[in-house]
Amino acid sequence: MKKLLYINAVEHPDGRKEERGPFTTSEDARADRSAFYREHQGEEIYPTITEQRRLVETPGTQERHVYPTSELPHLWAHQAQADARNPQGNLFFEGPTIYSYRHSWPLATIHKHKKKGVLVLTDSDTYSNTTTQHQHAVRMACSHLTQIAVPCPLAQTPSMHQGNLDYFKKEINKLHDQAKRVLSVHAVEWRENNANELHDQERKYRAYFGIRTKQAPMPDFKPLIERARSIENPDPIRDAKRHRAKIAREKSNEKRAETFRADYLAKIAEARTLAAENVEKWKNGENVSLHVSHPNRWNLPNWQRLAIADIKDDLVQLPVMLRIKGDQIETSQGATIPLDHAPRIWKFVCRVMQSGTPYERNGHTEHAGHFPIDRVDIDGTLKAGCHTIPFSEIQRIADQLGLNVTA
Repeated sequence: MKKLLYINAVEHPDGRKEERGPFTTSEDARADRSAFYREHQGEEIYPTITEQRRLVETPGTQERHVYPTSELPHLWAHQAQADARNPQGNLFFEGPTIYSYRHSWPLATIHKHKKKGVLVLTDSDTYSNTTTQHQHAVRMACSHLTQIAVPCPLAQTPSMHQGNLDYFKKEINKLHDQAKRVLSVHAVEWRENNANELHDQERKYRAYFGIRTKQAPMPDFKPLIERARSIENPDPIRDAKRHRAKIAREKSNEKRAETFRADYLAKIAEARTLAAENVEKWKNGENVSLHVSHPNRWNLPNWQRLAIADIKDDLVQLPVMLRIKGDQIETSQGATIPLDHAPRIWKFVCRVMQSGTPYERNGHTEHAGHFPIDRVDIDGTLKAGCHTIPFSEIQRIADQLGLNVTA
């Protein structure tokens, strides 16, 4: 039976061709490197930026290659198989790289190193609304892995690395230039924090890929913070007019802050009610969105931010939930596992809880469908990739299926 085999080939600037692979869609089909080249002797291995598809005759069972859009990023993040796509064909992955619409728009690439571990390079650019949704889903699916956003996630040639390094420098300088024009300390500090984060990401990028060129130092934000502080707090003698205007503005904002806080609390309560309703609908099998728009608390004036600083924003990330849908158990993040895996997983979680020792994947691996279970705590919390599933959800599904601890 024909199955896909990938050759991850890279062409170096000096003309050398380096082949990193091959690997196949199943362990049974994994061929010896020399045997592969003997079989395909005389054929050219085309070194391109992306993995090259090659069809070889290998034994094995038929493998599914079309999955729902919501599940596809999870399969890619776990490298559960060599390739797959969604029904529309606008989201697909081949080996470690996942694409939106076409090969010229890679969303992310999983890079692996024996000593340095795993690094995911995600695309820093944006395009259409659909591609933006794909990017969000991909980043969420690999949220348990180290991520760095760069213009070229493939990062296979010196020119690609240089383009990514230039991006860090450009963005840091851009933030520094913006900080020269803003008027509040908060706005300057926000840009300084972003610049520090980019500088730290560049350092990690250089260390991971072994780039030895010297990294540019961070620009100095301290004078810009002092400038913004002097604008926010004018001298009562030298800048008497601005000082009086500031006092009047603060008194006005104190009254407005009470009204703003009351309105914000009302909107939060309304959003929480809607979220609770949607959660129950989702658990009952309805196709409703679990994303609830909550009142904006970013990019607000200082007086508004201070008015709601103590209000907990608990709608950004709902806990992972489970539901039974047909012959599958579906998570609220879009992944699915076969329903007949539930008794085995339930017994496994119960054994860990009864033993009093948490389970961590090390050699022997328990799977939930395509996905390896990374950890089970003694309180029953299960972690698999980007999913952290509370025991209450696992127990709720077990009750629906009539399972019990002694089963």
